[in-house]
Amino acid sequence: MVEVIRMKATNMHKDKIFKSHIEKIKEEGRYRSFARLERRCGDFPHALYHPPGNVAPRDVTIWCSNDYLGMGQNPVVLNAMHDAITKFGAGAGGTRNISGTQKLHCDLEDSLADLHGKESAMLRMKARSRQSLKLWGRIQLFFPMRSTTPR
Repeated sequence: MVEVIRMKATNMHKDKIFKSHIEKIKEEGRYRSFARLERRCGDFPHALYHPPGNVAPRDVTIWCSNDYLGMGQNPVVLNAMHDAITKFGAGAGGTRNISGTQKLHCDLEDSLADLHGKESAMLRMKARSRQSLKLWGRIQLFFPMRSTTPR
């Protein structure tokens, strides 16, 4: 029973640390919030922005997305995506080292290697490494590490 109470107290302390850290980030203007956007197929690069609260949505133009060429709305691309979903299903299925490599990815790697005149090519995702860094930053709140860099 004492251990449970101690754990709850520790968790409450951690919550306070997180909350104060988030408040500090907000005060510094570094807190990131995401715009709620509704893209409309066939209306590239326009979208509806849905502000927080009871504010009416408004039209915006988006040039900063990874779809700056509008290929996500190109009928040829959309048809190819529909065909691939019908044939292979949806979802990645996991990482290569756990669930194997999708043949389509191997074919794309071979095509990219040929395009660039290389022996081979490799697809990889960056999101995982970014998430790992975010997690490491949160761990540092509770277990600060001393710098090993000479000063």
